[in-house]
Amino acid sequence: MVIHNRRIEVKDSRTIKLYIKEGCGGSMFNDNFTRFRDFGHVHNSYYQKVNELASLKNSFINTEQDINIVFSSAVEDDFVIYKDRQKIGSSDINNATKIYFDTHFTTINGESIFLKFEPNNNKGLQPWFCVGIIHGKEIKFDIATDPGELLMTWAYLNDWRQTVQKLRDMALPEKWYYGSEDNNNDILWNYLRFTFSKLWRESKVMETNNYAAFNTGLVDERFEYIYAMFVPNPSGQSEWRFKGFCVEAEEELGKDLIRFFNPLPRPATYFRSINDMVYMIDSDRSLRDQAPRPDYRHIIIENTQRLPMDFLIKQCYDYPDIMTLIDDVQKKQIRDERLSIWSNISKAIDINKEVFKRIKDRISEAIDLAVKRVAWNYKTAIPMYYPKGGKMTLLLPLSLNKESVVDVALVVESTGSGNYLGHTIIELDWAYNNSRLVCKPLSDWLTPELIQINNQLS
Repeated sequence: MVIHNRRIEVKDSRTIKLYIKEGCGGSMFNDNFTRFRDFGHVHNSYYQKVNELASLKNSFINTEQDINIVFSSAVEDDFVIYKDRQKIGSSDINNATKIYFDTHFTTINGESIFLKFEPNNNKGLQPWFCVGIIHGKEIKFDIATDPGELLMTWAYLNDWRQTVQKLRDMALPEKWYYGSEDNNNDILWNYLRFTFSKLWRESKVMETNNYAAFNTGLVDERFEYIYAMFVPNPSGQSEWRFKGFCVEAEEELGKDLIRFFNPLPRPATYFRSINDMVYMIDSDRSLRDQAPRPDYRHIIIENTQRLPMDFLIKQCYDYPDIMTLIDDVQKKQIRDERLSIWSNISKAIDINKEVFKRIKDRISEAIDLAVKRVAWNYKTAIPMYYPKGGKMTLLLPLSLNKESVVDVALVVESTGSGNYLGHTIIELDWAYNNSRLVCKPLSDWLTPELIQINNQLS
């Protein structure tokens, strides 16, 4: 990604810290592009959208000319930082995957308007084309490598463990950890971070000069919503600083919530249709016809490491070459070494058609059983929100070893045709974390008590 006339500071080599400030990089554009038209294609409708956001009476031609002047100035001053999928640096547009160009126009609320570009695959045309317009703080979410990082960059939370414990103490009692050991409220911390990112997407994080606030979606024992309150943080990098949790009109913070916010912050919205909530079963059709169509290659070859180890051993026991690799991956502790071996296991299964078919057939049987469970009890299919994709899916239980034990969850999407797609499988702790964003699962197969953290490297 490239930010023109803005600098993205780096938290580490994998994650952009979403704090934007003035800065500059090295030379790049002046050797490649001198005019905005040479750099990227922008449909006239985007110029018109800029006019609407900025309340301009310009023709789109005038707006294009003004943006070209801004572009030429940026080229001369060499303001550029790029971000690709893996690293951040300067002076190399060839590694960029997205470009955000500051038009220097602002909305009527004073928010900067950006044009967003992606590589143009059409040969003979400009190397980049505009795919959308972003304004104001939307750019923070759009650039984010991980939506879970957004809260920590937007606000200073003090000691996050203490902050999360305060929320747990205030909320309706619930088990916020896996197994028998209370380990830092991991589920609740995940819930708080990704709930914030969903609220940000929906423009439900509210800000005034005195306070910022959002609805956590959790309630106290009287089923009153719990709100997170923040105060300005002028001396820190983050714009806001955590003040406390409250319910409306109670204690001083709750009274300030009423004083400064009308309407009060609303909870996140997840359900748009019945298909977001329920796996639809037609009693007049066979269950087999209503089973999801899984992406077997993605599940078996591209995500081999998500399959349970004992399941893999059962399927590959009579193939010494694969078993040797499975033995090796269990012995290694270094991440890169394990990843390399997992890659070799995937390749070996891909080549061995017999093993691939064994695994595929067993997964198919597990899917058939899952659909039977859904037909018997619709609550078997659990709604899940995927933060990075920003969409709703359903989870089905897959019992790969014993029918009485669920090993992994199948992520299922409802399609417009009425069929279901089985996109991938995920481990149960991941499944619970994402489903808990929507609501507390009322399930006989996905509960914190039944989940033991899988220590396999994925």
